[in-house]
Amino acid sequence: MKFHKLVLLQVVTILALSGCGQMAIQYYNSGNEKNIKKDFAGAIADFSKAIELDPKMEDAWLNRGNSKSHLNDFAGAIADYTKAIELKPSFASAYDNRAISRKALSDTSGAMEDYSKAIILDPKNWSTYFNRAILKYELTQFKSSDTDYTKAIELAPDHAEIYFNRAKVRDTLNKFEAAIADYNKAIEIDLKFVGAYCNRAATLFRINNYQGAIADCSKAIELKPDCALAYYNRYVIKEVKHDPTAKQDLLKAIEIDPNYRLPASKRK
Repeated sequence: MKFHKLVLLQVVTILALSGCGQMAIQYYNSGNEKNIKKDFAGAIADFSKAIELDPKMEDAWLNRGNSKSHLNDFAGAIADYTKAIELKPSFASAYDNRAISRKALSDTSGAMEDYSKAIILDPKNWSTYFNRAILKYELTQFKSSDTDYTKAIELAPDHAEIYFNRAKVRDTLNKFEAAIADYNKAIEIDLKFVGAYCNRAATLFRINNYQGAIADCSKAIELKPDCALAYYNRYVIKEVKHDPTAKQDLLKAIEIDPNYRLPASKRK
């Protein structure tokens, strides 16, 4: 059961062409446009030019850090976020994003410190609670992770991915009914949320609701016919039920993803 990924914050405000340097602002805006188009190398070049012309433009430092992060240059991203914080100590987004890069480099204590600082500076930003909850889960701080997801939901109740991630935590805590309720809510918000159907199927299986689990796997396959996990999970459930069609699902899972290897007992 996979989590939805961390949320990277970006300043995309188009600055007015006046004041702190018209050319710097033009490069900054161009960098934002390239970031949106996923031309991260081009964005870095533009943000670098903006910074050269106006070294105190903290938003350019932040967004260049984001571009570097997208290219997995996490050390470079951290340096840029740190400069943005130096220029603007109350820059919550810079702390949040630096935490993501620190986590990527396995500096979990530094990441936790940055998330917590970002929350102090901007306690209404749901994505920081969301990001910190992911880190806490990875550190086996399950109850505290649940608390952060709950706070994120309080701030952003219409985001399916928060319910999806909290459900995983509640699965881990063996709170299966609560996990199912969260998967239900995620699906209510996003009827095409394939991962939620797959994960809910696994939870239903754990409480012996085989019919419901198979129905969820089938729905996931309907929505995403190349979802190997859904075929594999349906195979596992059918095996428990001694369904003669189980092997067909396993073979289909392997066809889509060879990592789902056929057990020796099925090689006939």
